[in-house]
Amino acid sequence: MGEYAQNRHLPPYTPRDEAEFHKSEIYPEKGEASASSLRLACAESPRITLISMPKRSETGGFTLIEIIIVVTMIAIFMAMLAPAYQRITLKAQATTYFNDMRVYAESLSRHALERGKYPADQTSSPAFPAEMDGFMDRTRWTSPSPIGGYYDWDSADTPSGRALPHQGAIGLNRSNLRHDQYQQLDEWFDDGDLSTGQIRLYGGVRLFYLLENKSG
Repeated sequence: MGEYAQNRHLPPYTPRDEAEFHKSEIYPEKGEASASSLRLACAESPRITLISMPKRSETGGFTLIEIIIVVTMIAIFMAMLAPAYQRITLKAQATTYFNDMRVYAESLSRHALERGKYPADQTSSPAFPAEMDGFMDRTRWTSPSPIGGYYDWDSADTPSGRALPHQGAIGLNRSNLRHDQYQQLDEWFDDGDLSTGQIRLYGGVRLFYLLENKSG
């Protein structure tokens, strides 16, 4: 009977009730009962009771399962994007770092050209190379590098630097980059080999930008 049911406390359902229920007022020409005609039929036949069906709230929110699914999908999406984002960020930082290296290398080479040698070896970092005032920015040199850590000048023109495999190099101390990230930098900006070329990794922890090789 759809939304209608027999009331258990009333006399048995009779053919007369059936006839009353199927009156033409209940089922108009289009075959659908209007709310007023249904109420009228229920009033005329005490054996027919209208059962009120619960309505779904028009302003109902998401269910817990729906929320869990959405959160899970967002987490998976972010996990997929994280490596690409880290790669883009590293390349941007590394680009700034190597631009700084070129500027510093030019300043240090100019000092060597004008005074016949590179500045004295830097014994600690962050510290500004001796005699470099007027050649490059002290504040920028002593600030953390774009890829972390601090700059350190190494010169073979001093006793402490004579065992080094280069005449002069800008080192990077206390950087938090992993070995695979150093390797990525070398592939982007040098020859892809951390033991050759202008970019070198010594001891697995110190990155150097060579100004001049002893073999060169």
